[in-house]
Amino acid sequence: MARSRRSSLRLQPSLSTSSLIEMSQRECLTKPLIEYEDILPNMMMNESSLKLTDLLARESDVTVSNQISSLIEYRGFAWHLLVTAIHTLWLLWTFLPENWLHYIGVHYYPSRWWSLAVSNYILILFLYSYIALQFWNVEVEAIPRDDLRAICDGDQVVEKDIVKYGWKDTNGVFDLRISDVNEVLYD
Repeated sequence: MARSRRSSLRLQPSLSTSSLIEMSQRECLTKPLIEYEDILPNMMMNESSLKLTDLLARESDVTVSNQISSLIEYRGFAWHLLVTAIHTLWLLWTFLPENWLHYIGVHYYPSRWWSLAVSNYILILFLYSYIALQFWNVEVEAIPRDDLRAICDGDQVVEKDIVKYGWKDTNGVFDLRISDVNEVLYD
């Protein structure tokens, strides 16, 4: 039983770096030129100056639209009024002298130390969260420098005709292989 368990846990032989690079280049070369073939036939392409990025942006879920329901506008305006009122009350409580607050009719309120303490705690909390997110992005989310995904990943669209984009800006949808970029820049 121990022998069968040991044989099932046997590791596969590791690939050499050169074979990994060859696999990566094959993946890059076999990627389709356009990943969104299902979108393109459904669109009207009357304009000759229409770029692929414009077409994809129009089909995107995150495209900015002016068709927002009025409920969202009212809710946003209500939140704006509420936050402005709370901020105004906080400023009045912080800066008005005690006799003015008593004249208005406010006799019970927390110590003014809390107005400074709470705002400073929130500010320091923002600072710590910013630093923690930076560490998280560097240590956890970033791929190692020697990983091949830093050069070629599964989400890129590789342009096969380097002459087409070799000496001018790309339109943002196509990626160029790192070897082609190095050839244009350094050869």
